[in-house]
This record gives sequence, structure tokens and C-alpha cells, in this order.
Amino acid sequence: MGGLIDRFLRWLQSDAKPARRTYGNPELHPIDPDRLAKELNLEQEAERLGKKELPSSTDTTIVGPEARIVQAVEKARQGFADWGSGRVKLLNETINSIDLTPSTHETLQLDTEFERRAGALLTGWHSTLQKLSAAVRECKAEFDAFQKKHGLLRPVHALSNLERSIRIVVLIGLILIEGAVNSFFFAQGMWGGLLDGLIVAVLFAALNVLLAATYGRRLLPEVFHTDVRRRLVGVALLAASLSLIFALALLIAHFRDAVTGGALDSAAKVAWASFRNNPTTLNDAYSVVLCAVSVVFALVAAYDAFGLDDPYPGYGKCARKKEQALADHAIEMDAIQTSLDELKVETLTNLDTLIDRAEVLLRQLDQAIAQKIETGDRLRNAFTDADNCLDVLLRTFRTHNRVHRSTPPPPYFDLLPPLRDIAKPDFSTDQDRAKYAIQKAALDEARSSVSRIRANIQGAYSRLFDRLKSLDEHFPTAPH
Repeated sequence: MGGLIDRFLRWLQSDAKPARRTYGNPELHPIDPDRLAKELNLEQEAERLGKKELPSSTDTTIVGPEARIVQAVEKARQGFADWGSGRVKLLNETINSIDLTPSTHETLQLDTEFERRAGALLTGWHSTLQKLSAAVRECKAEFDAFQKKHGLLRPVHALSNLERSIRIVVLIGLILIEGAVNSFFFAQGMWGGLLDGLIVAVLFAALNVLLAATYGRRLLPEVFHTDVRRRLVGVALLAASLSLIFALALLIAHFRDAVTGGALDSAAKVAWASFRNNPTTLNDAYSVVLCAVSVVFALVAAYDAFGLDDPYPGYGKCARKKEQALADHAIEMDAIQTSLDELKVETLTNLDTLIDRAEVLLRQLDQAIAQKIETGDRLRNAFTDADNCLDVLLRTFRTHNRVHRSTPPPPYFDLLPPLRDIAKPDFSTDQDRAKYAIQKAALDEARSSVSRIRANIQGAYSRLFDRLKSLDEHFPTAPH
């Protein structure tokens, strides 16, 4: 009864006992003799047994507290061994999974792969480029034949987009200006005044300018033809065009006379009859001025439209056809060059990426091997610490036991109990180092080949693009 009371009082006076530990990672859960001594209550147990002269002087086996020490140490050793096994398994899997060979092999094949892909690219474009080249040759031959046939030694007079736009704007401006000027003449006889006069004037101005522009663009160039018969026809057409311009101007003036004379409902009929009977007879000076204005604007429109193209009939059209064929061919050539450039940049970028990836993998392999060595050292140190902990704990128990007993301790107090053998994982790195050496040699070979591969890619790029000769080489200009 007294013993129970004593133990209860000791429990009240002591701190709460720490929980038993689970051993594993030697760094996160190292074995601690002082903590373990408190957990096992060694000093109190040694004192309690020593006062009872236990273990007896003749005992040959360890007693309970000593057995618990051995059990705790063996548990820690097993935990460390399990941790080491799991760690070495993970590291071996990492080491076995690292392989630079695909990256280095792909690196060494990049120049060949680039040439293959670039060749396939050009093959896909070959048919289209052949058609465009044939079209350029055909248009060039037509242009040369046209020049030779018509004795044209001068270059074609080609307008820029800006010049063409300006001339078209001029034509539109002529319609608006003539309409604004003429509206004054028509406004006097219109019920709606200036507004109705403006509408009629713009309609007549548009008719006058557009017809004159047609004469200037389609008929006037015939005057410059080298064929005498075509030139004579052109002169006749020019005379006819001028006659039509004057005739339309007179008809517009007669229409004004009819409107100002009060024949609004039948102005067109009256104007036509008056024009047929007395074409040059007009009622007043305003109609004469209207006629002159119409002629002037028509002549300006004809000259402006005449300048929209080369003055020689068909020369501009033939030249534009050739230039369009050349432009189509150039666009396709640019597209091919752009694709080749993109493929070259992609391949060179891939070269750097593969080398970087292989270097990262080699570093990971080296780190994994180093971690494997480090883990082996940590496990050996953990087992050494466990053995030392066993010695410290038994020495602590046996020393306190000797102090509190009057009989001699048993002889086995001078000995350490044997611990059971625990299978330890294999941390040898001979094969790993051999693999590292092979992998490093492969990376060194790839590194040393980078300059050669770059040169081969550039050389293949140049050879392939040389097959796409410039337009001047494809289509040399024939001497005149």
C-alpha cells in the first residue's frame, strides 16, 4: 500500500511524461538519450530496483528497464533503416528515370532534321512556284513581243497609286465644280430654283465629264499607234470625239433655253428639236457661256483620263500584267523565305533548349547521387547514435542501480546486450557513377557539336534558298 502511495506522490510531483516517439528521419526524429531516459523513467527505476537488490548478483539476463532500453533503441534503429530504405528506393527511381540520351541524340540529329523539313517545305511549294514562274515567263515574253512589234524602246509610263487616285479625284471634282457652276444657269427657269438647277446641272456635268473621260481614255491613245491605219482611225475618232463634246455642250445649252423659255414639261423634246433645226443658235449669252463651260470641262476631263495610263494603246495593260505576275511570284518567294527563316529560328532555338534540358538532367543526376551518398552517411551516423544511446542509457541505469544497492551488481553490468541484426539498404553508387560518366560523355559530345550543327543548319538554309533564285536570275532582261 505504501508503495502505491509513494508512486502516486511521485506522479503528482513530476512533469507530464512526453509521448513515446516514432523514429524515422534521423534529422527530424533523432534519438535523444536524455529524452528517452525520462520517457523510460530510468533513474527512478534504477533506484527502486537497487533498493530491492535487483537484479541479483547472480542474474545473467537483463531486467525490465534494460529490456525497455534495448527495445526503444532497436525500434529507433528499425525506423532509421525503414527511412533509409524508402529514401534509397526513391533516389534509385530518380536516378534510373534520368536519361540524357534522347535529348543528346535529338541534338545531334537537328541539322539533318532541319534539312529534311526544309526540303519537304520547298517540295510542297514547288508546284505553285513552277506555275508562277511559268506565268512570269509567259507575261515577260508577251511584253517583249509587244515592245518589239510596236517598236517601243521606252519604259512604260506607270502611275503610282497616289497619282492614279489624284486623277480620279480630279474627275470627280470636275463633275462637282461643273455642276455647281452650271446650276446657276439652270436655276433661272426651274420651279425649285437653285436646288432643282443644281440637280439638273450635276446630272449633265456627270454625263459630260464621264463621256469625255471615256473618249480620252479609249479613243485618244489610238492617235499614238505606230500602225498608220490605226493612227488614222485614231485621228478620225479624235475628231468625232471633239464633235461629240461640242454637240453635247450645245444640247445642254439648248436644254437650258427650253427651260428658261417656259417649256418645263417638254424641255427635252423642245431642246432636241431646237438642236436638230438650229444647233448653233442659242437664245442668250448665258446659254453660250454654259456651252463653253461644258466644252472646257469635257476637254479637261478627256486629258485627265488620258493620263490614267500609258499613252500607247495596250502598253500599260501589257506591262501591268507582267508586273502582277512578277509581284505574285515575289510574294510567294517572300512567303517561302519567311517559312524557311521561321524553321531555322525554331531549329536553333530547339538546339539551345535541348542542350539546356540535358544540362539540367545531368545536374539532377549528380544531385541524386550526392543525396544517395549523403543519405547513406546519415543512416550510418543514425545507427552509431543509436548504439551510443544504448551505451549511455544502460550506463545511466546501472550507475544509479549500483548507488542504491548494497550487494555487488551482476557481472553482465559490464557488458552491452547484443542487438538484433537489421538489414540495411545498399547505398553503393558505383553503377550510378558509371551511368553519370556515360551521360556526361553524351552531353559533352552534344556540346562540342553545337557549333558544327549550327554551321550545318546555316549551310543547309543557304543551299536550299539558293534553289529559289532571285527573279533577275529566273527572268533576265533581254537586251534591246
